Formats: sequence, structure tokens, C-alpha cells
Amino acid sequence: MISKILHPITLTGTSYDERVNSLLAEIKNAPNGSLILAGELCLSGYELVVDDDLIAKISSVAEDRVVGFSRIVKSREIYNEFALVSRDGIIYRQGKHKLFLPNNEHKFFNAVADNIKVFELNGIKIAVLICFELRFLDLWQRLKEAQIILVPAMWGSARGDVYTTLCRALAVSNFCYVVASSDLDFKYKAVFKPNGEICESCDFDSTFGAKVKRSLAIL
Repeated sequence: MISKILHPITLTGTSYDERVNSLLAEIKNAPNGSLILAGELCLSGYELVVDDDLIAKISSVAEDRVVGFSRIVKSREIYNEFALVSRDGIIYRQGKHKLFLPNNEHKFFNAVADNIKVFELNGIKIAVLICFELRFLDLWQRLKEAQIILVPAMWGSARGDVYTTLCRALAVSNFCYVVASSDLDFKYKAVFKPNGEICESCDFDSTFGAKVKRSLAIL
């Protein structure tokens, strides 16, 4: 179910339905075994859209792929939730903890309690930083054990170079893969390898980070 290929995507379309169809098409076209990452709030932006069938739609086309993205959801409160979805439904959830106040995110949804952590999926250590959370170096330190860090974003195009710089620096600093997808403003997708190389999609090598450390005489 995961994941020999790290495969970030961006979506097309302007309406919610068009972007859902784009997401489903991208999933179907992704290589088998992919870990797919779409952007933060990639389907509807800051609008709360109630779509009880969304996860089922994604699961129905996932097959052996896993798909990550964020959306606004409503429980007791409204918040920005990252979901990792497989053919079995949602297998991991993480709410956004650090809100970007210049975009008035606090007016659209609530911050959740700090739940940023490393989790395991099929023996692979993964972590998630949602957009603005990428800027906090103390979180980088907390995620040192992660082999893959997913960074879904809705980054501003005027600061696009900051997003790419931080993603690459995180990959090099933590000797991990960083998978980046930004949508709706700055459209960007890339995988940053532990040695700083950048590609659109790549195979995941669980030993690569350690190899880079050894080459630098860190191990």
C-alpha cells in the first residue's frame, strides 16, 4: 500500500467539482504504489464544502496508492485537516496547529492542539507540516526521525522561492525526503532528496538518508 514512488501533484479547474475530478484523474494516472501529495485546501480553498462522498470517491480509485491532502472540516469546531487516504479510507489525520494570521486563517477555521509528530506507515516514518508550519525550526528538530516529510501548502506566489528554499533546507538538514505540493496560488510540486537534489517524482530509498550521512562522515 505504500510506497515506492513519491508523487506530488497539482490540480486543474476552478470549481470544487472540477478540482475533485482533477484529483481523481491524477490518482488514477499516478504510478502504482505511489504516495501522492496534493496541496493544502486544494479543492475549495478557505470555503467549507460538505462532501460526505469525497473520501469514498478517493478510496474507490486509490488501489495500492496513498493520497494526502488537506481540507476544511467541521466537527465541534471548524479546522484545517490533513488526511492520508488509502483504499481503506482515512488512515491518518492531522489538524493544522499553526495558522497564518496575515491571511486571516483564524477567521476561517480554528487552530488545533499541537499534534505534529512522526508516525509509521508500513514501517516508513512519515511526518506532515501544513504550509506555515514549515517555517518553525523547532518542528524540524522534532521530526528528525522522519524518513519522509509531507508539506502540503497554499503558499503565496510572491514568496514562492521561500517555500522551495525551506523545503530543500529541511530535506538536507534532516536527511529525509521532503514532498512538496502547493496549489491555488503558487502552483508547485517537487520531491527534495536528502542530498538536496530536486525531482518531480522519484522512488523512495529507505537507506538514502543514511548513505548521505555516511558520505559526510556524520555516521
